[in-house]
Amino acid sequence: MKKFISALLALLTVLCLVPMMAVSASAASAITVDGDLSDWEGVHTLSVVGSGDWEGKKVTIYGILGEDGLYLAADAYHATFETTKEPWYENTNFEFFINKNGNGDNQCWVSAKGYTADNPAPTTSHDKMVAKMTNEKVGDLNHTVVEVFMAYSDFDFLSTGEDDFLRIGVAWKTVGDINNNGEAAGGGNDEYWVPKLTWPSNADKAHVTANGIFNRNGEALENTEVVGAKEATEDEEGYTGDTVCKDCGAVVAKGETIPVKTPAPDTNVPSTGDALNIALVLSVIALALSVSLAFKKRTVTE
Repeated sequence: MKKFISALLALLTVLCLVPMMAVSASAASAITVDGDLSDWEGVHTLSVVGSGDWEGKKVTIYGILGEDGLYLAADAYHATFETTKEPWYENTNFEFFINKNGNGDNQCWVSAKGYTADNPAPTTSHDKMVAKMTNEKVGDLNHTVVEVFMAYSDFDFLSTGEDDFLRIGVAWKTVGDINNNGEAAGGGNDEYWVPKLTWPSNADKAHVTANGIFNRNGEALENTEVVGAKEATEDEEGYTGDTVCKDCGAVVAKGETIPVKTPAPDTNVPSTGDALNIALVLSVIALALSVSLAFKKRTVTE
């Protein structure tokens, strides 16, 4: 009996001294083309953000290469929502040029032409393109969201060759609806809202990757600064800071939370487990000793 108790005590002690680990499994949600951008969280984006006379106007462009095809989205706050003009390109549109291995542009677009509350399907450049558009008034502006999916199997020009990115030019446009801080026609104010360094020429297109959409050569915007950085302490979390375009105020890349600092370990306390492990070990030892003493007392009495 004593040998059994000793073996049990040794086993429990070893098990209790093994550090506890929390296992968490988190997988990115599959993007659904439904006009809801919540499943794009954490994907790198490009933006045009209006300032001065154009304060409040902006468009954020999303892009990602999935296993099954190309996903794109545009989230725009704009003045004019046009749905009835002829030809299609005089309406509110999300336009993009897809480059096949460095040569040959393929123009694609999703137009608000024909869009109504009763007919939410936008007009598209290709029958096999899956697209969704939503629109609502927010103050004096329109808030329009467009999501697009193009399967590799349906579009041969989505081939990336040996690259892990797809070159693409993007623009948000409504005829006569002007914004600043864009790159269209070499920069300046324009009805083509184009993120900087992504004008659709072969040399300057944006790069869509598995992690999001980036400007030319996958570089961040020029003239940026990191704001909101804060070191972590033992009482508060820290933050690496957001990378912000100094010219337009757009957030190029979100920062990350820095965990609260762990206090320096007490050298007199075993470092193989946390306080809970130590308390558990002591409890097991006390229990084992109690059982052992009780057994011994019973043996003496008998």
